[in-house]
Amino acid sequence: MKTIFLGVAVAFHLLITHTVLGQRSGNGLPLRVSLFNETATLPSVSRLTARLNPGVSVGTELYYRQGKKHQWIQTLNLGGFHHNELATSFLLTTEVGYRFFARNIHLDLKMGPGYMLNRSAAQLYRYDGETYAKTAGLQHRLVATSGVSLGVEVGGVTPFVAYNVMIQAPFLQNNSLYLPHQLFQIGVAKKIRRSTSR
Repeated sequence: MKTIFLGVAVAFHLLITHTVLGQRSGNGLPLRVSLFNETATLPSVSRLTARLNPGVSVGTELYYRQGKKHQWIQTLNLGGFHHNELATSFLLTTEVGYRFFARNIHLDLKMGPGYMLNRSAAQLYRYDGETYAKTAGLQHRLVATSGVSLGVEVGGVTPFVAYNVMIQAPFLQNNSLYLPHQLFQIGVAKKIRRSTSR
């Protein structure tokens, strides 16, 4: 358990370091922080806020080719959420996206893979051929995400709203192939400038 979290923390630290050192603009690290609500349903606007399953996400962005009104981006995100009936989940995701500009407004379309670590809310059991034995509540899962976000830059800070669909696989080992989630996010993005030594 500790090894998993240490490995993920080191990996995310290296990603952030790469972002800081690798941005061609040299202006620093774009930091994104958001709060979101998760629902374990197929995409449905009416169910977005049916139940409160709170989550938080912290991330950054890498920038690639850019035109006057568009740009290729990649996000790196670390977060988690608590679902009362399913699990407390830890997420590490990356998405590739296409950003459209219109003055200080931008629209992002993104998709990508990720890793999910679940601690099940219910006791889990494993069948050993004769009886059922209790197992640890931790589950390792793969996820795929896609979404859209809309942001408005005001004074160097960009408030944004986002909607994401996430597919978790497998949901129950050998019983269910996948579980859909939808996430409604509200957050802010700001470029953190690096201090220069004298």
